[in-house]
Amino acid sequence: PTYSLFSVGIIPDNIFVVNQTLSETITQGINIYQHGKEFQDLFMQQNKSPSQVEYMAQLKDNLFQRLTDFNQNLMVLEEKLPSWNKELVKGKLELNQVSDIITLAQRFFPYFDSLLARNGEKNYLILFANNMELRPGGGFIGSFAVLKLKNYSISELKVYDVYDADGQLIEHIDAPKPIQDYLEQPHWFLRDSAFSADFSENYDEAKFFLEKSMGMEHFDGVILVTTTAIQNILGAMETLYIPDFRESVNADNFYIKAQLHAEKDFFPGSQQKKTFLASVMNQMMIALPEASPTKLFEAIKKSLDEKQIVAYFDDPDLQRNLDSMYWSGRTIKPGCSSTNPNCIADYVFPYDANLGVNKANFFITKSEKLRINVSDDGKISHHLSIQYKNDSFENIFPGGTYKNYFQILLPSGVQINKITINGKVLNTYDLKSDNYARLGFLTTVEPKSQTTVDID
Repeated sequence: PTYSLFSVGIIPDNIFVVNQTLSETITQGINIYQHGKEFQDLFMQQNKSPSQVEYMAQLKDNLFQRLTDFNQNLMVLEEKLPSWNKELVKGKLELNQVSDIITLAQRFFPYFDSLLARNGEKNYLILFANNMELRPGGGFIGSFAVLKLKNYSISELKVYDVYDADGQLIEHIDAPKPIQDYLEQPHWFLRDSAFSADFSENYDEAKFFLEKSMGMEHFDGVILVTTTAIQNILGAMETLYIPDFRESVNADNFYIKAQLHAEKDFFPGSQQKKTFLASVMNQMMIALPEASPTKLFEAIKKSLDEKQIVAYFDDPDLQRNLDSMYWSGRTIKPGCSSTNPNCIADYVFPYDANLGVNKANFFITKSEKLRINVSDDGKISHHLSIQYKNDSFENIFPGGTYKNYFQILLPSGVQINKITINGKVLNTYDLKSDNYARLGFLTTVEPKSQTTVDID
C-alpha cells in the first residue's frame, strides 16, 4: 500500500527516510529497554562483585549513548512525519514528549555516578508526607526512612515511624505560633516540621530534629514523597500482595489501605504505621525489577512536575539543576526581568495547613478566582476569592472538619483592605513582612458544607 500511495503522490518523497528511521528507532528502543532492564536488575542485586560494578558502569555509558542516538531519530521522525489526521498529529506529539524526557535524562547524566554512590557511599533521608493532612511543605510527616547506597547498590533502607524520633526528643522547641494557637501544641516536633512553603527550610528543620532526637546526621540529600507520589509509582507496577497484612495494594486503593492499617486507632508508640509502610516499601523494592522502566520514569517525572516529590541535595551543581527544573520545592520571589520602571512584580501564593488532626484534604475541593484592577492613575487592587467544599461525613474516619490555617505570600508593602469568610468580616489575622508580606488566618469548613474566603 505504501508504494501504491507513493505512485499517485499521496505519500511524500521522504517516506523512505521515515521508513528507514522508524526501523532503526524501533531496534534502538528495544535495545535501550533491554539495557535499562539489565541495569535495573543489577542495581537491585546485593553484594555485587567489583567486576559487576564495572560492568554496570559500562552498561550505563552504553545506555546513554544509545539514548542520544535514539533521541536524534525521534526528532527526525517528528519532523518528517506528515500531519494528515489526528492519529499522526497525536503520534508526533508523543514523539516530542519522549524526546523531551530523554533530553531531561541526559541533563542529569553527569550526576548519575554520584547519586548512586559508585565507588563510595551515600546517605539519603526520605520524608513521607501525607498530603491528605496538608501542610505548607507537602503534608504531615508520618514516617521517614534512611536510604544508604553503596557502589550502585541499596545497602540499607530502614523505615521509621515519626514517633520513633519525636518520642526521644527531650529538649523543648517552641512551635510556630499557628501550631501553638490552633493545634494547641506548645512543643515542636519532626511530625509538624514541614511548616514552611520552602522545602530547603523544612529540610534544615528535619535535620535539626533528627540530630536532637536520634543523633542522626550527615545526610547527602533529602527526598520528600507524598501519598499521591506513591500512588503514581504504584501505577507503574502490578498489584502488590502484602503478605504481612494479607492485602493487595495498587494505585487505586493504596491510600484507603494505608489509612486503615496505618492511621485508624493509631497511638504514639504503636508500630502499626511503620510496619505497614515498611511492608509496602519492601514489596515495591521486590517488584521494582518487574516494573516497566518507561512507566516508572514517567510516574517519577509526573510526581516531580506536580511537586508530589521534591528533592534537595548537598551537591551544589546538582541542586542548581534541580532548582532550574522547579523540582526542589523552593519558593522564588518574582522579579522584573527588565529595567523598565513601569514593571511591577505582582503575585499571590496561597497555601493551606490542615490543623484538624484528620485527613480531611481527601474530601476537599477548592476553586480560586483572582480579579485584578489597574486604575487610571496606576493603582493596582486585587480581589481574591477562594471557595472550599468539604464532602466528608461528620465524625466518620478519616474525614471531619477542615481546620485550615490559610496563608498567602504577597509583595512586600501590600495593604490588606478587607477579609471576609462567608460574608462576615474577619478582623483578626496575622500579617508580617520579610521577603514577602505573609498573611495568615484560621478558617474552617464543616463536613458537607462550603466556605468562601474573600480578600481585598
